[in-house]
Amino acid sequence: MAKMTKRTRVLIFSLIGLAALGGVLAALLYTAPAPEESSSTADNTVSLLSKATSDLSSLRVVNESGTLDFSRDGETFALAGLEGIPLNQPRVENTTRGLVAMVASQLAEESPSDLSKYGLDSPWATAAATYTDGSTFEVKLGSDAAGVGGVYAMVSGDSNVYVLPTSYRTNFSYVLTDYVKMILTPDVDSTQTMVDSLRLTGSSYSQPIELHVVDDESDLASTFGVVSHMITEPKRSEMDIDRGTEMIASIFSMSGVSVAEVNYDDSVYEAYGFNEPFARAELFYQVSEEGGLVPLTVTVARAEDGTLYATVDGVKVIYVVEPALWMTTSYADIVSGLFFLPYINDVSKVTVTWPGESYEFTISTKTSTNENGTEVSENTVRSGGETLDTEKFKLFYRLLISATNDGGFVEGAEPEGEPALSIQYEYSAGGEPDVLSFYEGPTRKVYVSKNGTIDFTMRSSFVDKVKEACPVVVANGDVDPNWN
Repeated sequence: MAKMTKRTRVLIFSLIGLAALGGVLAALLYTAPAPEESSSTADNTVSLLSKATSDLSSLRVVNESGTLDFSRDGETFALAGLEGIPLNQPRVENTTRGLVAMVASQLAEESPSDLSKYGLDSPWATAAATYTDGSTFEVKLGSDAAGVGGVYAMVSGDSNVYVLPTSYRTNFSYVLTDYVKMILTPDVDSTQTMVDSLRLTGSSYSQPIELHVVDDESDLASTFGVVSHMITEPKRSEMDIDRGTEMIASIFSMSGVSVAEVNYDDSVYEAYGFNEPFARAELFYQVSEEGGLVPLTVTVARAEDGTLYATVDGVKVIYVVEPALWMTTSYADIVSGLFFLPYINDVSKVTVTWPGESYEFTISTKTSTNENGTEVSENTVRSGGETLDTEKFKLFYRLLISATNDGGFVEGAEPEGEPALSIQYEYSAGGEPDVLSFYEGPTRKVYVSKNGTIDFTMRSSFVDKVKEACPVVVANGDVDPNWN
């Protein structure tokens, strides 16, 4: 059969990241638009702080949920308590940017004697910044500003009350875990990423599932399109490229609903049930032709109430997650519906038999290069010493390889008696032949044995159609390849 280069089998499953857009929006939240000149509208905005981002050294936010300490870490900021944890950088930037530039939409009251009416007698949040030149700045946030869309605030060294944008209420109200990045598994480039191998285990699988990308040395390609992966456990079969790709894609770009634990220890890990997981995906993937294989392991535990928790190896975060397709897939879900798709140029002999009848077709293929430099293959087919019309035989061959399971997955069925029909493919490269055998099954159904193993049923009309077609093709007649 035709071989394909391993690295040409690129699997598509990606989403487009929004981090860049988030950064732009964050900037707009903190930057008041320049007012248009108007003879009738006064500009009531007040600049309270104007620094460069690089000036900010550290920031402490104290709100109703606790204390958050940010410190500069190169171009961004680290957050105490989340060391080594992937951070939601746009959210971090939104919070820190609020103590770089601050513009009030208006002055609420000069030196009020009663701060309680602004909620500033007991502010719900205080943020204090330290800058690289040693200077400091503090802002206190009170209640929402009625009718003007904002939050009342006071800043250090100023007794007046101002109205700040509502973004300050949002960005100073977060708890520690709100700053954890909620993307568990990486976004991937749809044109570059290849999953080399995948193993699925856990209580949700009746049997472990393993698959790997098609290998030049041991796997086969298809006449109907690229076979990207072969299933090797629990049985060896081609993966359905559509359903299999969708399943693999669900492992990537997984998002958490919330964060359950950070910096957990082994006892917490065990308490959530990860030692006996509901589902685990272990894979190696490649993000480009030049890059090496990257390991990724995702483990899911299921609580008694059905809540799903997930961890990713190397990240000390337990997330609450939604169900994903890969967590409950099965062999029957992803196996190719077509049993065999051997490329005719790689086949040396096809033998079709049923009780009392046998038809043998030998195929020789000559390959040459035409004047345009394109490789061209020419098939010669013989049966019973006679040369057959190649194009008419190809219609018959198309019928043979169109055997398709009907989704009736069966387990533990054993072949009984003689098959109603058998199709054997032998290959010019040698090796073991492939054999499909069809046994009597339920009403208008047959059990299909693929190299001795029954997995599926299919409609018996296929068997009838092949039996009718064999004497037609040896007589160089026209065969209709459609049997459904």
